[in-house]
Amino acid sequence: MAVRKPLHYVADSLKQMTTAEIAAFIPYCKWAYSQHPSVDVSLLSSRGGGTEYTRSSLLTTTDTRKTNTNVMSRSDTFPSQGSLGAISTVTTNVEIYQYVLNQSSPLFQTRTKVDNRPPRTYPVYWDGSTVRPMNQQDMFDTFYSTALTELADGTDQDGTFRISTDASLAGHSGNHAVKTWSVGVLPNGNIGPLPDGDPSLKVNGMVDTRANAGAYSIPSGAYGDQPMTINTYYILQTYSGLNPPATLKPLYIDANGNAFQYKLERMPYYNSGNNSVDDDLTYLSALIGKDMMAYASYKAAGTNQRIRYHASSGNIRGSQMTDTVLNGSGAYTTHQFNTNNYTAAIFPNGSPVTQNTYTLRIENA
Repeated sequence: MAVRKPLHYVADSLKQMTTAEIAAFIPYCKWAYSQHPSVDVSLLSSRGGGTEYTRSSLLTTTDTRKTNTNVMSRSDTFPSQGSLGAISTVTTNVEIYQYVLNQSSPLFQTRTKVDNRPPRTYPVYWDGSTVRPMNQQDMFDTFYSTALTELADGTDQDGTFRISTDASLAGHSGNHAVKTWSVGVLPNGNIGPLPDGDPSLKVNGMVDTRANAGAYSIPSGAYGDQPMTINTYYILQTYSGLNPPATLKPLYIDANGNAFQYKLERMPYYNSGNNSVDDDLTYLSALIGKDMMAYASYKAAGTNQRIRYHASSGNIRGSQMTDTVLNGSGAYTTHQFNTNNYTAAIFPNGSPVTQNTYTLRIENA
C-alpha cells in the first residue's frame, strides 16, 4: 500500500498535502463520482442497449389492500354474512433493479482508457529525491479506498441511492433528468447536457395504500376498491450539486515537465457521441470521476470495495418501505332501500398493521 502526499502550490512554493488535507480531499472524490454513478438503482427494465450494463433484480415490493365482498340484494331479507363470500385483495408489485456499468463499456475502455492511463496522468508527489506522478494504484491507496468505504457506510454519501418518503429531500435528486452527464450529445445531435438516469421520470418505488374503510357505503354505491395512499416511497440519489466541494488543487506535469494546477470544476460538454474523443484529464473531475466509476463497478473487486445494493445485507439506505393493511375480518353492513330491496356487503375494517417490510441496503463487495 502506497499512500502518497500530492503536491500543491502555497505562496509560489510546493507543499505536500498533510494527512488532514488528504482526508479533506475525499469528499471531492465522492462528488466526482456522483456526477454519473456507475452503480445505480432504477425502475427501468432495460438500459444501455441491454449490453452496456448488467442488470439484477434487487427486490420486488408488493402493496396489498382489501376490498369488499360481493354486494348482494334480496327482496325478502338481508343476505347472510356467509353468502357474501370473502373479503377481496388488490395487490400491486413494483420491481426495483440495480444497474452496474460493465468494464467493457466504451465509457471506460475507448474514451477514458481507465484501465490503461497514459503516463503523467495523475497528481505529482515528492518521493524524497524527485517529483513523480502518482499512478492509479497510488490514487486508490491514497483517496479512492477511503471514498469507496465511506460510500457504503449507509449515510447520505454523494452518488449513492436511498429510499425516502420526501420527494424533495434536501441534498438529493430524483433518478431522472435533474443531473447531467459530464459529457454527452443530445438525441438531436446537439452538444449539451445529456439527461442521466430514468428518462421516463419514474422515481417512485413502492406506494403503500390501504382500504379507506370510511369511504364504503351501500346507500351511495361506494363499493369495490376504495384506496387511500399512506406513503409514497421515492428512489433518490444523494447529490450535492454541480459545484465541487472546496479543496486544494493538486498539480500535474505536462509532456514538457511543466507543473500546472488541475481544474476542479466539471469538464465542459463536447462531442463524444462516437466515444472517439478522450476526456480532458486536466479536469480532475473527469480523471477521478471515471476512476471512481471503474472502482465502484469492477476494479475494486480484489479488495471487496465495489459498490453494490442489496435487499438483505449491508447498511440500510433511507426509509424502509412498509406494506400496511387493515387487520379486521370485515364489517357486515346492511341497508334496506325499500320493502323489496335488502342489500348487504362486508367492507374492510380494522386497525392498520404492517404486513411486509422492504429495505434497500448498500455494501462494499
